[in-house]
Amino acid sequence: MVGNFLLANMTILFLPPAVGIMEKFDVIAPYLLPIILIVFFAAVINIILIALVVQFIKKRYEGDYEGRGAK
Repeated sequence: MVGNFLLANMTILFLPPAVGIMEKFDVIAPYLLPIILIVFFAAVINIILIALVVQFIKKRYEGDYEGRGAK
């Protein structure tokens, strides 16, 4: 139910930040490449860490799942 509410109002949630970015683009423009690189590498690091945590939890609580079904 909460997800449906957020999806229905997504434009309301993203519109103010988008307008702010467009309004202050001349200030942000010199830092655009570092911002994009930081966001990209932060996302990659998060994906790797989440994968390692999930792998650890699955091994810890479900046993060695890598050996199952691999024939």
